[in-house]
Amino acid sequence: MIGAWRGRVVVALVVLGTVVAVIFLLRFPWGGAADAVRRPDGWILLAAGIVNVASFAAKGLEWQLLLGLTARSRWKVTQEATLLGAAVASVSSSLAGEAARIHHVVARDHVPPGVATASVAWARIVEALGLALLVIVASPFLRLPPPLRGLQFGAGVTAVIILGLALSGPRRRLINLLPERARAAATSWSRMGAVGRLPAPTLCALLNWITQWATFHLTFVALHIRVPLEASLIALLITNLSGIFRISPGNIGLMEASMPISLYPFGVPPGVAIVAGLALHALQVLPILAFAIAVFGWKGIRTAFGGGRRSRPGVPRHERLTARDAAG
Repeated sequence: MIGAWRGRVVVALVVLGTVVAVIFLLRFPWGGAADAVRRPDGWILLAAGIVNVASFAAKGLEWQLLLGLTARSRWKVTQEATLLGAAVASVSSSLAGEAARIHHVVARDHVPPGVATASVAWARIVEALGLALLVIVASPFLRLPPPLRGLQFGAGVTAVIILGLALSGPRRRLINLLPERARAAATSWSRMGAVGRLPAPTLCALLNWITQWATFHLTFVALHIRVPLEASLIALLITNLSGIFRISPGNIGLMEASMPISLYPFGVPPGVAIVAGLALHALQVLPILAFAIAVFGWKGIRTAFGGGRRSRPGVPRHERLTARDAAG
């Protein structure tokens, strides 16, 4: 009975989605979008793709610095885990990407699971701090629209909250009251959040956001969308905020839907803005997915996506081949 109802719901959703897609295709302003796609600057798009890959390297280094405070993990392994997590997240609608990179460092460098989880949680917090600092530093030099002039104040409040969280981390007495299995994770959380240890990871997070900002602006320039730097920053903020909950695989559709809202104050037609969102999404997903397939193989990504049910998930392809040759 439940299976029959589930099948009817799926059919209804498919029909509804088809109707919405047809209406969208019929009413979409294809003229402006076609002009934007017809004359892109390939070299600038290539530069945007390279800068985007650099942002992932900065993100991996930020995580490496946090993880290295309480555990030993090789730089190569954390970069592999960051790449694998990004690839899994690009085809996932959940936090499977984070789970994949946690599982990778646990399996490859024997990092305690609680420590790896705490490092990923702190990496998210430090990324938020880095974004807040970017807004605080950049806002005085940008001409933000009137509704967004309080953005700097909001970023300042966010930074204060994050630093307060670091200052009020779990105290030793409270940690000693926890069960033994939870004590290690709480200790790692407290050490990673020490204010004196945050500057270097925060600097990497800031570099990550700056390179993402550059990726957005270079993509707009390549598509001949003439907008100021503040438009690229607002687009970066809105698209990342819209993708926090990952309600679709790889957040597909969210960036494309949020881009017209981001660029509307700057006079960009909706069709052109959606094309820019599609181009940005392709730049952010396809190179990373291609690198991950080259390193791990599609089988390795599928294994990581499946939650690590197999024995050696996420082993780079060249190491698997070397082990196979040695066994032979």
